[in-house]
Amino acid sequence: MKTKFFALLVGALLTAGGLCVQAQPRIDNEAPDKPRWTEEEWTQHRAERMASSLMLDEKTEAKFVTLYVQYLKDLKDCRDQYRKDAPEPKRDKVREQREPLTDAEIEKRIEDRFAQQRQLLDIREKYYKDLKKILTPKQLQRIFEPARRNMNHHRWDRARRPDVRCDHHKNHSHHRGCCW
Repeated sequence: MKTKFFALLVGALLTAGGLCVQAQPRIDNEAPDKPRWTEEEWTQHRAERMASSLMLDEKTEAKFVTLYVQYLKDLKDCRDQYRKDAPEPKRDKVREQREPLTDAEIEKRIEDRFAQQRQLLDIREKYYKDLKKILTPKQLQRIFEPARRNMNHHRWDRARRPDVRCDHHKNHSHHRGCCW
């Protein structure tokens, strides 16, 4: 009897403690805890982080940060130019079925995308020529080649899959995350 009562008491305390720990929703009118960074501050921070990861000296870092901030700004402006022309997404909870695009609309979207990609490539080439004067080829590679080493770090690594089946899957193979 005592053990049942004790187990019930512990269960009630854990449940009550869990309810108290849950985060409270923030009221929309309430000011946020920390001031949010502006776009310029984010861009500046990103440029400074890139400069520190490239391990530049002070003189080169000053030149690099200025150029890199302008590079990021030009890329953003180019992307925003084409985003403003894109159709607005519906914010309604009920999704209306979209009408299919005409052939002319499809062709225009494809041609606009090609134009944007050309413009982005021109920006990258322009800044590549400018940055090539102050950085080494390995440093340039860190800037202009996409970082792929951590993109899929959260995905299941098939190379590590055990060949042995687990006890609770006698007739079936493992599924993602079941045993490891």
